[in-house]
Amino acid sequence: SPNKGERVLVAFGQSVEQLVITVLEEANAPLHYTEIYRRAQEIAGRDVELRRVHNACKTCGGKLFARGTYGLMKHCPVSEQEIEDLLSEIEEILLANPESKQWHCAELFDLLSEKRPDMSENVTPYVLSLIMERSQHFVYLGRLVWAVRSGRNSTKTDRDRIDMAQACVSLLKQAGCPLSIKD
Repeated sequence: SPNKGERVLVAFGQSVEQLVITVLEEANAPLHYTEIYRRAQEIAGRDVELRRVHNACKTCGGKLFARGTYGLMKHCPVSEQEIEDLLSEIEEILLANPESKQWHCAELFDLLSEKRPDMSENVTPYVLSLIMERSQHFVYLGRLVWAVRSGRNSTKTDRDRIDMAQACVSLLKQAGCPLSIKD
């Protein structure tokens, strides 16, 4: 870990990816991609496409902390001890349920909030997703949806996220008749 004020090489070149890495490394907190874009242009001294900056946030190791807001694990607002405790509880919950179940981080957040009223206010569904990345038991399916990794070491390609439209069609077929919102 470098001393405060000490300059450290984190990337070289002027590609959008290097600019994004530099901005995230220099940031004290996660930033919205439009702010990353602004700072990247400032560093580069040239126009940089907003769309390319947004894509680079995802591909260069940036972590999603809120909608459109990226940072690095060093920006995680939760202590290492709480990360370990939460991961333990998440593993306990998910591994006790059928392997085929898919979990949205908002659902896990609600469960953990009930179970742990003392949970840090810094924990959000996005932070839970970051925490889950540390476990070898889970596979990320996109859009804050996770599943238990199957015994054959599954990857994202062999476990597809259940799309909302697919779920609705499945429920309607199962019911065999039109359903109201109350059903």
